[in-house]
Amino acid sequence: MENVLLQASLFLSAAIIAVPLSQRLGLGSVLGYLLAGVLLSPLLHLIGSNMEQIQHYAEFGIVIMLFLIGLEMRPERIWEIRESLVGLGGLQIFITTSIIAFVAIQIGLPWQTSMAVALILSLSSTAIVLQTITEKKMQHSETGTSAIAILLMQDIAVIPMLAVLPLLALPELQVDALLSSVLTGREIIEQETSSTIIAQLPGWVTAFAIAISIATIILASKYLTEPIIKYISQYGTREIFLASTFLLIISIAYLMTIVGLSPALGTFVVGLVLSNSKYRHVLASDLDPFKGLLLGLFFITVGAGINFGLLIKNPLSIMGLTIGLIIIKGIIIFILAKIFLLENRASVIIALYLSQAGEFGFVLLALGKTAHVLPPYVAENLSLVIALTMLITPVMFYLFEKVNFLSLSPEFNAPILNSESCAKAIIIGMSSVGRTTTDMLINYGIDLIVLDDSLSNIKMLRQRGIKGFFGDPTNPILLNKAGIDTSELIIIAISDKVKSITVTEFIIKHYPNQKLIVRAMDLEHYKNLSTLGAQNLMLESHYSALHLGEKAMISLGESIPDINRFINRF
Repeated sequence: MENVLLQASLFLSAAIIAVPLSQRLGLGSVLGYLLAGVLLSPLLHLIGSNMEQIQHYAEFGIVIMLFLIGLEMRPERIWEIRESLVGLGGLQIFITTSIIAFVAIQIGLPWQTSMAVALILSLSSTAIVLQTITEKKMQHSETGTSAIAILLMQDIAVIPMLAVLPLLALPELQVDALLSSVLTGREIIEQETSSTIIAQLPGWVTAFAIAISIATIILASKYLTEPIIKYISQYGTREIFLASTFLLIISIAYLMTIVGLSPALGTFVVGLVLSNSKYRHVLASDLDPFKGLLLGLFFITVGAGINFGLLIKNPLSIMGLTIGLIIIKGIIIFILAKIFLLENRASVIIALYLSQAGEFGFVLLALGKTAHVLPPYVAENLSLVIALTMLITPVMFYLFEKVNFLSLSPEFNAPILNSESCAKAIIIGMSSVGRTTTDMLINYGIDLIVLDDSLSNIKMLRQRGIKGFFGDPTNPILLNKAGIDTSELIIIAISDKVKSITVTEFIIKHYPNQKLIVRAMDLEHYKNLSTLGAQNLMLESHYSALHLGEKAMISLGESIPDINRFINRF
């Protein structure tokens, strides 16, 4: 008990000291956690901490994170990014695996080991990338959705990888393991390469069981989860509501583990099914602190697990492999991003984000060792390379930001931004309200400019001859270059409440005389905007209800002048 309390104190102390300092220096929380783990490593080894066991618990943060990502998305959004999911993500895995396997064979490794190494290194860190995307508020941008699509495809690809690795077993490694057991006097135990219940069943039975499990998850999430959550929210306490949420996630994760699938993938599906639920905001707000703490713990264990002794013994080879992997993956992802018509800035950001190896690599690495595919020295070096890439890529991104490369305006906007941007109105956000307003004003003959963070929306507008700027509308540089100081009217129709409030506050503060119309999505949003000083607010649900009431009274035969007088009074 004392040792557990000591470990908890060390982890929390390191996080409290390192992360705020890292954030203050502009390094980001991920790098802060990793560096905390590096500094904490000697103490943890001194008290005999089992880092692998702690890491297994910490990986539950990834499961919660995928559940929350699913809650934020919609099934129709997944369908929209299907080309990036299958095309960009699938090609990235295939090409990266092929090139790394070829290089490993040339180095002198057996083709089975080379294939295993390539599969392991083709994956990227879901935890690091999604945490960074969330901190940068890029989840709904073209860059963010493309990165998420690749990561989801990688999570799906883990399933066949788990099945393929045991088939690559090397006879000589099996013999070496047998001789080692005999010479050391240990009892010879046949190791199972898979702990799943259905692992020994025929292939068609396994496939059927997996299909039934996924169907059960989807149907149960759709028809049972919301009534249960509704019942608990009405009659249970906040603690019981939170307990039921954890029960849902843990049960799904356990079911996925039984059938040999990724727990994170299973909880993502559940989150996706519940994305239209009225309880999704409550679920997200309750789980977010736990996700952050567990992910922080995971990053600390990665930093603490870096074997600097091995790095000191073989500095050139280890660093060569690490940098080589980052360069190879970065180039592959950049080229594929350009092929899929992403602009240069987005392509570079995605290449930087996904150029490292990932946490699922540690899982496949352990399986590769027990399945006699990877020799001990290869597994040891590979583990160090994976950890180093996860440490280096956040540093690289920080350096690129410092030289202002990643904060430059996208090349996609260059032809328009270089010309004089002058229009009567600026519409910020291509939500359903923004689209309708744009069409109405354009058809009336009013010259306008649209700002949106979706590249596909801007491309569609450009094809229709409408001026559109791609980028984060909360960026003052983009607002200024779009001509905010020369336009006669600004309409804010952003679906993201936080961004809507941020843009409104900026305009009221810096352009107080500017005519401004802001869309409010609900009463709380309306009150927040009103507090900022916004005068011309359109409460979406309110005006829709007024129009519906007007239609109802007309249908009932009431006098139109009487209706208009009543609505004005109301």
